[in-house]
Amino acid sequence: MRMALGATRSAALWLIICDALATIAGGAAVGIAVGLLAGVRAAPWLSSTLYGVSPDVATLAGTTTLLTAVALGACVIPAGRAAVMSPMVAIRDQRESLWRVARLKVGHAIRQLSSERTAAPDTLTSDVAAAMQGATSFPDAVDVALRTLRERIGASFVLLLEKRGEEYRAQDFAIPADGALLGRLQRYPHPLPLSAGDFESWAQWAREFRPSRTDEIERLASSGARMAVPLRTRHEIVGVLLLGSPEGREEFTLAEKGVLSNAADVFALLIENGRLNERALEQEKVRRDLALAAEVQRRLLPAHPPAIAQAAFAAFTLPARTVGGDYYDFLDLPGDRVGIALADVAGKGIAAALLTAAIHASLRVMAAERDLAAAELAARLNDFLHRSTASSSYATFFYAQFDLRTRTLRYVNAGHNPPYLVRRRGETVTITELNEGGMVIGLFPEAPYAEASVELHPGDLLVMFTDGVPEARNVNDEEFGEERLKDLLRESVGVSAEALSATLAARIREWIAGAEQHDDVTFVIAVVC
Repeated sequence: MRMALGATRSAALWLIICDALATIAGGAAVGIAVGLLAGVRAAPWLSSTLYGVSPDVATLAGTTTLLTAVALGACVIPAGRAAVMSPMVAIRDQRESLWRVARLKVGHAIRQLSSERTAAPDTLTSDVAAAMQGATSFPDAVDVALRTLRERIGASFVLLLEKRGEEYRAQDFAIPADGALLGRLQRYPHPLPLSAGDFESWAQWAREFRPSRTDEIERLASSGARMAVPLRTRHEIVGVLLLGSPEGREEFTLAEKGVLSNAADVFALLIENGRLNERALEQEKVRRDLALAAEVQRRLLPAHPPAIAQAAFAAFTLPARTVGGDYYDFLDLPGDRVGIALADVAGKGIAAALLTAAIHASLRVMAAERDLAAAELAARLNDFLHRSTASSSYATFFYAQFDLRTRTLRYVNAGHNPPYLVRRRGETVTITELNEGGMVIGLFPEAPYAEASVELHPGDLLVMFTDGVPEARNVNDEEFGEERLKDLLRESVGVSAEALSATLAARIREWIAGAEQHDDVTFVIAVVC
């Protein structure tokens, strides 16, 4: 049983001998003690009764040695006979002649020495590498490598099982990753010979102890596999080679097993390279998809701000990633009005870009309705997003309608950073926050929203921004901050929208100075004329 679990013959033999020696030593000690005591007591009576009889130490020692040798031989001879027997034969309880075992061993050794099939592992590796140079894809390279290996070894077939999740799979054959074969290969790093007797023993074991393994063992037995080669990397078995019996023989030679051991490294490297290639292709696909999404998102933003006499506009956006979640827009509304929208979608990446596109399309359709109030538009947009997106999707939103005739700004603020209305009255500069509105859009159904209006005058400065502006961080993890933004705006009253946009963008870029950002930076500037 120990040999079946992996012990060598010498280890099993020595284990039995040690146990025997311990038993003999213990028995000898007790026997000598009892014998000496009885001899001492019986010596006077024996000497007086039998002529010439006296205690003899040499006789006692010789008897003890003889008994020890007999007991030791009684253990060593059966142990040696059991050690040369196949563990599978012992498990099946099939008696086998010691002479037959010896004859088979000698015959196997002669066949190994006289076999004409020899292969140099280095030659095989170079042949496989040369054959794969013309391959145009990973499956093609695998086919070439398997064909080359089968020709060099002379196997009836070679099947590569690659690890895919919880199983090792070829095109139409698979075994579980936690099955009987992989359990053996985990503890046996060399090519594992498989015979009909092995499968019979495994099947009997599975029927008695692991019925769930029966199907796997039956499939392996019916496949005709006679060798299993684990393909190992540093951390796992990435694949298994199953080989059919060599032509005209049942077993592989020692030289062929050496070739298979070296071929295992080649195929393990091939599988790893294939995985790396798949990851590279997936990353390239993701990169192209992100680039396309970024291009689509750029097209959603207005190409240029509206050119009107009553106000000058400018805008700037800097995504933290390839695709951002910030959105701004200018809309030409009925009744001599201009719509200004700014949104910050929760999250980043493709999901945020999709929600941004939904806001863009919905806003354009809703804003086209004549006399639709800003608060009503925010309520409709909230209901639409709540119905059509996940429960955790939402966006902050600011929307304003600028009346060109009266210079009145009607706005609604849905959970967004309050825009700053900057005014100069004489030497005093005031900053008013536009915060009337309601909660973020998309999170709850039928949310109420309120709107407010403010009269704008020539020289007034309106700055709308996302939270990425005050939360922009430098290399010391310090935020740009609202106070630094307000100070810059106080100094910029009276300058043009384009000049202020360029100055603010430069200040933010200088503040960031290469530090990693976690939020997009977007702002819209309006200077009333």
